[in-house]
Amino acid sequence: MILLLLLFSLVVPTTEDGSASVSLEGHRVDVTWKADYEQQTVLIHYEAAALNEAKWWLFGFSDHGEFNVSDHCLFEVETKQLWDGFVNSRYEMSRDRQQDCYLESVTNTSFTFRRKFVTCDPKDYAIEIGTNQLIIACSSAHTTNFSSPAITAQIAYGLLIVAPADEAIPREPDQIMIHVHADKAKVPADVTTYWCVIQKLPAAVLKRKHHVTWLWSNITKGNEHLVHHMMVFHCDSGEQQEFTGNCNDPKKPKQAKACSKVIGAISMGEGPVLYPSEVGLPIGGAGYNPYVMVEIHYNNPPRLAGQIDSSGFDIVVTPHLRPHDAGIMEIGVIYGDANSIPPHQPAFEMTGYCTADCTEKFPEEGINIFYSQMHGHLWFKKLWNSLYRNGVKILEFNRDNHYSPHWQHILKMEPMLNVRRGDVMATTCVADTRKSSNVILGGYGINDEMCISYLYYYPATDIEMCKSAVSNETLHRFFAHKGVKDGSLNIAQKYNAVQWDNENVRDLTELFATAPLNQHCYRLDGSTFEGHPTNWSRIEHPHLTYGAYDKNRAGEECQALNS
Repeated sequence: MILLLLLFSLVVPTTEDGSASVSLEGHRVDVTWKADYEQQTVLIHYEAAALNEAKWWLFGFSDHGEFNVSDHCLFEVETKQLWDGFVNSRYEMSRDRQQDCYLESVTNTSFTFRRKFVTCDPKDYAIEIGTNQLIIACSSAHTTNFSSPAITAQIAYGLLIVAPADEAIPREPDQIMIHVHADKAKVPADVTTYWCVIQKLPAAVLKRKHHVTWLWSNITKGNEHLVHHMMVFHCDSGEQQEFTGNCNDPKKPKQAKACSKVIGAISMGEGPVLYPSEVGLPIGGAGYNPYVMVEIHYNNPPRLAGQIDSSGFDIVVTPHLRPHDAGIMEIGVIYGDANSIPPHQPAFEMTGYCTADCTEKFPEEGINIFYSQMHGHLWFKKLWNSLYRNGVKILEFNRDNHYSPHWQHILKMEPMLNVRRGDVMATTCVADTRKSSNVILGGYGINDEMCISYLYYYPATDIEMCKSAVSNETLHRFFAHKGVKDGSLNIAQKYNAVQWDNENVRDLTELFATAPLNQHCYRLDGSTFEGHPTNWSRIEHPHLTYGAYDKNRAGEECQALNS
């Protein structure tokens, strides 16, 4: 049988090169790659000291994170030939009619080959912007059955098409390093735990305003599989006190609910956030509440006990202020069971909107987005952001067609994206729930779902959150129409009471796509903007259409495995 799927959190490359390291039957395998944008190819180098001890080695591309229905380039050790191949739904391996893997060099411990980004072969994976789920494998026997016990295979994650190299991270004048970490936290033997660390800022930062210039996650070595994501918040009001423990602990200070202004967010696999040279995130100074809170989401499906963790954030700040203050805004779908997903669906789409009602609060010159960071849990497979102007879609930003919650990245926007007053931003997520017999509820747990994006932008505004959901009132009417009329049932119970046949799924899809919205257009302190004519509820669903904008690939005329 195929070995269990192992997941790796790989560091996001900050140059045009990427890498992955795995262990196959105790043998270390290092794979590196470099994109050639002029030739539209990727050069892949495969290094293994035990290269001659296997019959063949494989580097593959999966659209869905599994070994079947996948594309690969296979190197035969004895013949020193490279083959372009395919694994079908029955795990049978075959060679493609069209060969698109090109061997360039071979040594006793390595081989190097080149592959086009897009080959227009329906059995080849089209390498696109965003996450790629990669197969690294070897076999001790000549076999064409990928389920053979002779084969050892693992899934790794990486970006094969990456942004141009960032400038070297500079040392800021008079910089201060702030460490906000868990202190040897004893992670509970629960699938989902949120751990909170409330900490006072250094006295020097409180004397005058500073700018955050970069921040990164510092994950305890060996716990990369455990830390699903982390967020750091500013506690912008209240008499806070330091605390470390479970976020749901009754001993957690009640005033910690004021720790809600996002300063940074990091998910599995993400590298550091480096602010543009003209922008910094404001922190400290007179009147600035002196406390910040790190929230760590531990994901522990095996329910292992006794795991100790000291992960957290490292933050660099400087008193030498940059020209612009930055802000972080959360857009997408409101957390909660109103936004839930029926079972047995191959591609169920959900979209959250930042409507014109909220973007009208932007400054006159609009905002400039320089980072976009999408986040979901186990069920969403495709995520992207869209920008609409005057009701017409003018572009997409940060699309990931092969999203995995086990390896996420933050996209640097080059050039920066200007969003104007009255524009509409949308975050769309597509779920595959074919392996679930239960409704997937919206919520915070790893088995629940969330569909959000964090936007790093300037100039800073008073908007912290701009997310939407179908109103509960609309949902209750929908469920009553479906025969679920018991007023004592809550939204989640009503979702589970519906028989989700094709007709009911289509009707729910229509509801999500057309029904009036509740809009969370929240200030930095968590309050809503006053004076909205409907108090931010029952907002008409945006009437949107598509303009003529470039697409990366015309799927009908240039097919691919991931079409």
